[in-house]
Amino acid sequence: MHREKTKLFDDTAEQAILGAILYSAADCIDKVRLTGLKEDDFYKQVNRALYHSFLQMADDGMHIDIKTVMIHLQKVGLAGEITPLFLSQLLEQAGPSDTYEQQIQEYARTIKDYSARREMQQVARCLLADSQDMGKAVVAISGSVQERLTALTTADDGAGWQRMTDRMIDYLEYFNNRQCGLDTALKTGFVDLDRAIVGLGRGELVILAARPSMGKTALALNIMANVCKQGGKVLFVSEETPKNKVYDRLISSIGDIDYKLLREGRLNEKGANKVIKLCESLKEFQLDIFDRRVSVAEMKARAQLTKAKFNGLDLVVVDHIQLTRGDGRYRDRVHEVGEIVHGLKDLATRLDVPVLALSQLSRASETREDKRPLLSDLRETGDIEQDADIVLGLYRPAYYTRDKTDRHVELGTLKAKDSELKVIPLIWYGETQTFRSAATRIE
Repeated sequence: MHREKTKLFDDTAEQAILGAILYSAADCIDKVRLTGLKEDDFYKQVNRALYHSFLQMADDGMHIDIKTVMIHLQKVGLAGEITPLFLSQLLEQAGPSDTYEQQIQEYARTIKDYSARREMQQVARCLLADSQDMGKAVVAISGSVQERLTALTTADDGAGWQRMTDRMIDYLEYFNNRQCGLDTALKTGFVDLDRAIVGLGRGELVILAARPSMGKTALALNIMANVCKQGGKVLFVSEETPKNKVYDRLISSIGDIDYKLLREGRLNEKGANKVIKLCESLKEFQLDIFDRRVSVAEMKARAQLTKAKFNGLDLVVVDHIQLTRGDGRYRDRVHEVGEIVHGLKDLATRLDVPVLALSQLSRASETREDKRPLLSDLRETGDIEQDADIVLGLYRPAYYTRDKTDRHVELGTLKAKDSELKVIPLIWYGETQTFRSAATRIE
């Protein structure tokens, strides 16, 4: 049996919102903008062209009525496509109720819903065509599809456009909170670090770099645990460490439990009971662990899912950049890492959340007498240095001296946009996988 094709547009809603603007642009144009409705959301070309003209006229400060619109259309060469009769019909169908904010939002929702469904169909067609092209890598195809679908579900409903009055109201709230001592950035739980970088700012890409076995994953997990203790919502992309090993390290650190004994299953009864109690308290953490090697597009999709499930997201941690999968477009790893870092910065900006990404340092530091990390040591560098808002370098002297009694650690700010470069002293307790601020040293 032949199935009738579903019509994926609503001409009534499209014409209603255009008619409302024509009826009273002064009342409607800002309300329409705030819905996030875009020119491409309209299905019919004539409606799309007229909406574009309305926005252009409003931006130029022009009054909008049938006469002024026709004059504008003649100037831009659209008078033959959009006739006075068409404009008159739109105006006849419009009324005061169409200009109400709630009604405009309803029209816009309908138009955008159909627009999204048409885009989904386009994605499906592209997926079908790409899947039959053996010259395209599966990872690239999958990443492209996820990127487009994520973009559809993360539309900001016009949040990008605001009146300057509203922007200043938002800024004054931010300013007053800061003046009153209220936190405006996410705290890492390390006092000296938070002072040095003013916390983890929303939309920031923060790189934590070190040579292997320096403790960068442990420090990231310590920060993550501190955020969760504050009630923060965290996504941890663990591309190197399986979930259960992540829990081992969290429990060891939070519970001050010997990591080696925990890993080897040699805890006594008291220690085992402590782990059981800790698991009960960890249930309260709003923490999502994604333990697989993924592309940035897959991270974005997972971050959006995490944000929806937790009704918010405060921090994304990626361990680590060099293990993140590329989309297959680049044979050159330097350019591929560059695209990965661009993607992580985009993730931070789009979701308005700090992203803490771990990175390996090159072996260049090993050849120097002073082995403290430098910005130039960033492995497959260039875009990492350029796109990151903050770069932190972790250095543990005992790694080279093999002195197990030396717990001293240096965390240097190698790059900080709005702060001085500093060295933050930390203390490392390897037996419990814990870093502490030097000011709170416990022997």
